[in-house]
Amino acid sequence: MTELVRRTGKIDRPLRFPGFLKGPGSVLKSIIIVLLTALTFSCRPNPAPHGLLSFSERIGVISTKGGEGCFEIQNPAIPENSQIRMVILAGPQTTGEARLGVRTPSCANRGDTGDLIAYTVRFENQALVDQIPAIGIIDFGGKIEKDGDSLSVDLDGDGQPEYFRFCKSTEGMHLTVWTGKPISGKLRWHQYYYLGYDIAPDCSEAEIGPAK
Repeated sequence: MTELVRRTGKIDRPLRFPGFLKGPGSVLKSIIIVLLTALTFSCRPNPAPHGLLSFSERIGVISTKGGEGCFEIQNPAIPENSQIRMVILAGPQTTGEARLGVRTPSCANRGDTGDLIAYTVRFENQALVDQIPAIGIIDFGGKIEKDGDSLSVDLDGDGQPEYFRFCKSTEGMHLTVWTGKPISGKLRWHQYYYLGYDIAPDCSEAEIGPAK
């Protein structure tokens, strides 16, 4: 603030003016500060849509254990009663719905170990039990498209469709989500489900690698 002294009798009182009135140089500095501030905010990346989580936090495997529906996912903080959109992989792919129960370590496929957290689930249609393991997507209300025997959906809102697939290893299944067609596209999510018995493997190297 610039102080000008105004004399009123015998008392000197300071008269203050805003900084931008100090002179041409100060005006220029103020303009530069405003422009730099605006540029800083404009260069920041756009925030993700509200509630958008990573693929591993949104997608998991639905199965059963001891007659109880189970859901394993890399997310320890999903609210109870959250909707799960199921993608049934066997045969022509179809969808179903389930509701999340409570966190239950004993429900896990091979014990509640590593990054996978196990929850109980309630199926909207009990007939779905015969068609699992399946892929489950938390709180997804978007449109799912039919593409031949496959389903596709834009999970992250980037305009590119994601596809679902599974393959068999010697004792289990690899469930995957791809941006673009499976194998030739980009692997975005991968989770292994242990069956506990020997089967004929048919997985390619691309299907068992880490998600990108």
